[in-house]
Amino acid sequence: TVFALNGMDVHCICYSKYLSERDEKDFEQVFAKFNVSEQITYSTITTMCEILINKRGNVRELTNQFLSGKMNSSSKAKRTKKRDSILLIDEVDVFFGADFYGDTYNPGTKICNDDTYELLKFIWTNRNTIKFQEVLSTPAYKNIVAAYPVWEKLIRSEVSRMLIGVTEPELNDPLAVGDKIGYPMHGSMSFTQAYGYATTFAYFLFNDRGDISKESLKAYAGINIICGSFSFAAIPKKFTYIMGVSGTLSNLTNVEKTILCSYGIERVATAPSMYGKCQRKFSKKNDVCVIDDQEQWFLRITQCAKAKSNAGQAVIIICPNAEVVGKLSDAFKS
Repeated sequence: TVFALNGMDVHCICYSKYLSERDEKDFEQVFAKFNVSEQITYSTITTMCEILINKRGNVRELTNQFLSGKMNSSSKAKRTKKRDSILLIDEVDVFFGADFYGDTYNPGTKICNDDTYELLKFIWTNRNTIKFQEVLSTPAYKNIVAAYPVWEKLIRSEVSRMLIGVTEPELNDPLAVGDKIGYPMHGSMSFTQAYGYATTFAYFLFNDRGDISKESLKAYAGINIICGSFSFAAIPKKFTYIMGVSGTLSNLTNVEKTILCSYGIERVATAPSMYGKCQRKFSKKNDVCVIDDQEQWFLRITQCAKAKSNAGQAVIIICPNAEVVGKLSDAFKS
């Protein structure tokens, strides 16, 4: 609010959609009272990437226009005068983790029509014996090349990627929810995250299982076109000022501290926790158990969980993947 009152555009980013929306809702009345709501934006890190890359025009629409040869000077957005801006990073240590810092945000679009659906359907149906040249001989492929003759090499390279993607439709544990394929990410379900053609063929897989409608499948089945790669590390450099908060500031490594300094962050302040001293007492002898048999492992987990639950304590069980979640859930029910 203070920064907005001083004429700045304020952008608050967080890795979690839930936390970002919760914080915005908690303070929206304050922003309204000071009449600064339009100057303050809350978003996830990936949504901030969307905001930045689309400032001068929708990058996906512009890519589609470029592919179809319809791009002209009127498609280019005019530059507008910028105000000073400040980036507030919540949980800054997560931003510098493996999922963001050093990685890229890769927005994409699709060539999507009846021919792309038939092409992908042919590959899916014949996935156990399919050959590259067989795909190039299909009417669907020839129709696509005829529509985009300048981009034949690009389309051929995408066919190669399709033949890889068709072998891994269950990559990263996709889930069918609300007639869409989603992936668990940072405590919530993402329906915008995609893993190339692995996600495309996840739609075919769940359609075969009856969890995805044909309409949803056809709307998604297209040739993937990557519009570019946007470095997460470049986000802070787009702002006049940078601030951040973290509950683990005192535990940052020397490398992380060096990275912070490279962005001009030179002042660091720490404050004691409002929760007081940690009460957790960890015992290697009593709190760690290794069991060779999986059934006995599930049994031990459920017994410990029920004992804590019966004592009135909350229990969170973290599993490595969806398969273990299902098996553990069945063991818990029985």
